[in-house]
Amino acid sequence: MFVALALVGEAGHADPSPLAQQFEAGHAHRHAVAVATGLGRLQYEAVAGRVVLVVDDILDEGYTLAEIRTRILAAGARRCYCAVFADKDIGRSKPIAADFIGVKLPNRYVFGFGMDINGAWRNLPGIYAVKQRC
Repeated sequence: MFVALALVGEAGHADPSPLAQQFEAGHAHRHAVAVATGLGRLQYEAVAGRVVLVVDDILDEGYTLAEIRTRILAAGARRCYCAVFADKDIGRSKPIAADFIGVKLPNRYVFGFGMDINGAWRNLPGIYAVKQRC
């Protein structure tokens, strides 16, 4: 989510038109998606008739992003686009594909640039991968 906050902030500078922002944090674990609110309660009814851009840090298995897109479209959004900083190649199909992708990554655990490993190293200025076991 921290990468998404930075990207949305920069997008706001590039486009002077009115921009409504809401934040939601979510996580998935073995096909069960839990969507928890971030900064306040996300108001899905506010998206009715609008074009929505969901920004996320990494597209891993895709269950969380797919569920969020489903909820947004069910709430009446005209369209829902998804942008991710990184799309991880997990070697199998995902329930969703991002419309906009910053970088493609191999199937490794990555951290830095807003993504953490066990709550640490989120502040690193680059992206790093955990070493694979031999």
